[in-house]
Amino acid sequence: MMNENSQLQLLRNLINNQTMKYVTVVGKSMLPILIPNEKVYISPYNINIDLSIGKIIIFFKDNKLIIHRIIKVGKEYVITKGDNSPCDDGIIFKNMILAVADYRKVNLIDRLNLFIYYLKKHKLKKAFSIITYGKYNI
Repeated sequence: MMNENSQLQLLRNLINNQTMKYVTVVGKSMLPILIPNEKVYISPYNINIDLSIGKIIIFFKDNKLIIHRIIKVGKEYVITKGDNSPCDDGIIFKNMILAVADYRKVNLIDRLNLFIYYLKKHKLKKAFSIITYGKYNI
């Protein structure tokens, strides 16, 4: 059985070598933006990537691969939270970050659901950008 550091290194190698180009969403913590069984395309994380509030990252914590949104940025860490989660994930050190979410392919039903969601939030520009494109940048 691999320890957590070995698993982290294996995942990092798969992502950096472009062997792993996407992750599949498992849980419901990122609803309504990310739905279970959906593929999210990723880019390897490196120190030159701007980690800003709102960006969705992939990290490894407690033997789990997690995809959550950044809600706070510190010098050596970020704090993340699932959009549908009541609590944050605590401190995620930057060396725990494996990748950054690029985009996801969406079908018509997903696009309509997101369109309605953003209309309700009064985010018209975001709503119309979802309807007009075949992939959704996140």
